[in-house]
Amino acid sequence: MFKLIIIILNLLSFQSLLAQDKKALNTKCEGGNLQACDDLAEIEFPMGFTAMAKLLWMRACSGGELSGCYSLGMVEEHQGSKIKARSLYKKACNGGIPDACYQLGLMEKEKGNEAEETRFYNKACVGGHAESCMLAGMKANNQGNTGEAKRLYKKSCNLGERSGCAGFRELEPPPAKIEKEGQEKKLDYMTEVMNSLGQINLDGFKCARIDVGPDSPDDSIFGAVEKYTIVGVIVNSYSQMNSCYEQGLKKNPKLTGRMVIKWVIGERGKVIEARVMSSTLDTAFSRCCVENAKTWIFPKPKPHRKAEVTQHFDFVIGDCPSDKPDAYYQ
Repeated sequence: MFKLIIIILNLLSFQSLLAQDKKALNTKCEGGNLQACDDLAEIEFPMGFTAMAKLLWMRACSGGELSGCYSLGMVEEHQGSKIKARSLYKKACNGGIPDACYQLGLMEKEKGNEAEETRFYNKACVGGHAESCMLAGMKANNQGNTGEAKRLYKKSCNLGERSGCAGFRELEPPPAKIEKEGQEKKLDYMTEVMNSLGQINLDGFKCARIDVGPDSPDDSIFGAVEKYTIVGVIVNSYSQMNSCYEQGLKKNPKLTGRMVIKWVIGERGKVIEARVMSSTLDTAFSRCCVENAKTWIFPKPKPHRKAEVTQHFDFVIGDCPSDKPDAYYQ
């Protein structure tokens, strides 16, 4: 019963405040404040006072408050008066209301006028209408204008339209590759180089090294980053982890095992977080590796989003290779 009383009191309080707001807005509207007329209509319309709202929006629109023209156009279109709606949308669109330009684009789509449809989408996009940028990007892509499509998709994505982000990802080429007979061979080559790095000669016959290949169920990538670019980062940053292994071997000459590290990569390619997901090695050694891994710089995730990378590292001891590749580290 007490809760019901509180709810009733809150409702009465809200109605009282709303009545005060309406009275204040009405006074301003009568005094020539067109924004107040528009705001008052926004209150009246959802309460079911459609006729009153239309009169207020008409007053605002006639006086040059173009958001009133757009809102009135929406009501007219909903009521079936498409000719009136089109006229109101045009006035609002020409005055810089991007939502009105978008509505005109949809109207042209119904008529099958693709050129005008595209023109209005582009005009709405200039005004910051995210969905219009995406739709204009689709039109450009269908016409074979990839550069313009990418620009529009990117703008749509930056405005928060997820479909625009997806379109941009489809058209954006992968990061520059090292030329070695295609991406797959490049990845195989870099993994081969990776597995030959970090060789530590123990006694002339036995060597310790860090392996990252082949792929393991422990490995995963979430986000728009390429596998081969991750391998490239590890190749370039290998010496830091290798120094940890050298120090660890001094304490334990038989130090072997697997460590799995996970990175959260920010939009600029910097590591937001790095942690050991699992390890069969001692805590101090694992800490040394992950602290170094936090300093690595990865490619920027596309399109400007975070990415998560999980990679295994096998610390092994075996026979030293007889043929040392150019990338051999000792």
